[in-house]
Amino acid sequence: MNTKETKSLKQKKQQQQQKKNRQTIIGAVALLLVVALLFGGVLVVRHTGVLLRRTVAATTTNRTLDKAMLTYYFNTYLTEYVNDRLSYIEDGSLNLNLRKPLTEQTYDGKNTWYSYFANKASESVRRDLLLAEAATADGVTLTEQEKQAAAAEVAEKKPSAYGTGLKQGDILACVELQMLAEKYLAAKSSDLYGNEADWEAAYKAEPLSYATVDYKYIEIPIQLDGEKQEKRYEELLAQTMESGNPEGFDKGVRKMFKEFTAYADMEIDDVIQEGVIQGKYYTENSDLDTWLFDKKTKLYDTYLQETDQKTQMYMITRTMSPEMRMTRNYSNILISGTDKDVRVLQAENLLKEWQAGEATLSSFGALAREHSKDAHSAENNGQYINVIQQRADSETVAWLFAAERKAGDVTVIDTSRGAQVLYYEGVGVPYWQVLARQNTYNKRYEALLNELEKTYAYTLEDAVLQSVQGKAMVG
Repeated sequence: MNTKETKSLKQKKQQQQQKKNRQTIIGAVALLLVVALLFGGVLVVRHTGVLLRRTVAATTTNRTLDKAMLTYYFNTYLTEYVNDRLSYIEDGSLNLNLRKPLTEQTYDGKNTWYSYFANKASESVRRDLLLAEAATADGVTLTEQEKQAAAAEVAEKKPSAYGTGLKQGDILACVELQMLAEKYLAAKSSDLYGNEADWEAAYKAEPLSYATVDYKYIEIPIQLDGEKQEKRYEELLAQTMESGNPEGFDKGVRKMFKEFTAYADMEIDDVIQEGVIQGKYYTENSDLDTWLFDKKTKLYDTYLQETDQKTQMYMITRTMSPEMRMTRNYSNILISGTDKDVRVLQAENLLKEWQAGEATLSSFGALAREHSKDAHSAENNGQYINVIQQRADSETVAWLFAAERKAGDVTVIDTSRGAQVLYYEGVGVPYWQVLARQNTYNKRYEALLNELEKTYAYTLEDAVLQSVQGKAMVG
């Protein structure tokens, strides 16, 4: 083959290779375009929430809840939890890092935070679907006014804050479902809470859940020196434990402190005062509580625990009986803010506005709904019902439980929570009834849901629940 032919053949091969290269490049570009279109389509579908609304998350006989709605439930609870405990999260006292995936953190060293919020969302979904089924069966529906209120509530929410792809329609469906469930539950509340006869029966069935005792408790650090001191110690101890009344008990205690410790009179007084224990509830696996709550234990009986370093003496001053501390009912308007003078002035102005108007409990509730920053009571007209002394801040307790307090009293006080306008409604029920009433409700409520689940065949797709994206809106 001559040189000219060889050159021509090389050129032909080069042309063929160039053609192949062009075809390869065109094919690659086409593939990239297809991938881009597909990926872009997935993003579009994800951001529009189409797949969320097509994915069934939970069902009952007549209702279906999709993944978009489940996402709202999950992230609503997550957001509320975070906002309620934000200070603990920020200072590190609560083991929850909002910058890390919930699936990579545990709340108890074993279970993840994701599973915690997933379980809470699951409980809420089950509850609302089943109660909504019962509501429909009983002819309970939302009025047009209630639907308008739901729409107004949803209008103030930003759907994207609760999950990618969520729309206001998804949130509205959830809010209406929740409102219907609450409406049905409210209609059943008197049956669920029961009456005094039910609470008496609850007490008789489980007295240790509602009973308390009062007793005196004294601890003396003992350092005995020689047989003479030991004999004197045994003599005074016997006199104290066999005294038969609180006065004799205290007298014996004073003698023991004076003879066997370096405590001054004022220090002894403090020990005796601090040892007055009231409203003690039963604790399992406690030898002391076994004695305190034993039906054989009589008034002013004593109990002794001794070691080489200390003597612990007990005298029961009220045997096991229902917790009779009376509760209080009141309403409040909470004004928050870092400037004490400003928030107190705002509270005082609200009080003056109330006094200048109808000055009724109803008008107070209207102001609470409009102005109170108390997330727990504002929507309920600012009311707190059957409150015991341990369940409120010290400033509020001091005012509520003052001996001179009477129904209709109002005031403004500044507390650790903020400035509060307080309206005293009156005495509530004995605390044991609060416990019995709530326990009766809890048991009947759970029994109701269990029966409804049998009737309406509730199911939850766990795989769908585990794929929900957690997103907390902090604010």
